Amino acid sequence: MNIINIFKINTGVILKYFLSIWGALSAITSLLLAFISWDEFGITKLSHKILILIGMAVISVIAAVITILLRKEKTIFGDINKGLSIKYDNIINLGFNNSGKSKKIIVIPVNRCFDLSCENNLVSETSIHGQWINKYISTEDDRNETHNKIESILKEQNAEYVELLTNEKKGGYLKRYAPGTVVELKGFNDVVFYLCAVSEFDSDLKAICTEVDYYKALQNLIEYYDAHGQCKDMYCPVIGDHIIRPTKPTDDILHFMVSVFKINKAKIHGKVHIVVYNKMKDSVSILKYCD
Repeated sequence: MNIINIFKINTGVILKYFLSIWGALSAITSLLLAFISWDEFGITKLSHKILILIGMAVISVIAAVITILLRKEKTIFGDINKGLSIKYDNIINLGFNNSGKSKKIIVIPVNRCFDLSCENNLVSETSIHGQWINKYISTEDDRNETHNKIESILKEQNAEYVELLTNEKKGGYLKRYAPGTVVELKGFNDVVFYLCAVSEFDSDLKAICTEVDYYKALQNLIEYYDAHGQCKDMYCPVIGDHIIRPTKPTDDILHFMVSVFKINKAKIHGKVHIVVYNKMKDSVSILKYCD
């Protein structure tokens, strides 16, 4: 994590915090001076008064910097029980290390065929989808059982799909579902996974997603959460920063996600957390978004 980069991307936020803290210290000082004069404090020289003001400024800067470095979550709207926030964390750890055992929903963006293998370059092991596969599935029997569950759930939903040909997709499953199709699977310790169909593979097994399909995926995810979320906390990673075409930086993707959730504010009955990977703290600022 590059501390200098954190300061660079949060320059405006640091200034805002500095002015707020400086204002608070100034207000407290003015209040005290309304009852007790500088002379009564034993401060008579102008130079001493200037040093005190400089000290207040230094304290304000230090406090602002410490706040930037330590703050991991930013509320966009709502309160502790309902609304939208952005936080730095690791979505996989949140899904598999639920030590608090609080009921939560973890969104896992997957390809639209709901593939369950990282072999033969099908699903990248470094992607959230790939990491989830390697954590959730241990054996071939697990893979077959999970696939059968997914197929059964999709059948119950009457989810529409297109049957691909083998020359259109060289590996994996060949039923391609609509963007934003959600399959709900139970995890451990009161965790529920929402597998959300986002990307599709081209003939070279490269994951891609158009801007239109990306919006559909987010919208359908929100509508599914509205209908089935039961006010549980939902944790959703930043989706699509490597698959949307044309390619967009993570900052732009995050901004778009926040906008879509804001538009659908009435459909959010619990607390939704957009999760920015914690190692991106020096490249993506969550603190510049207004409450």
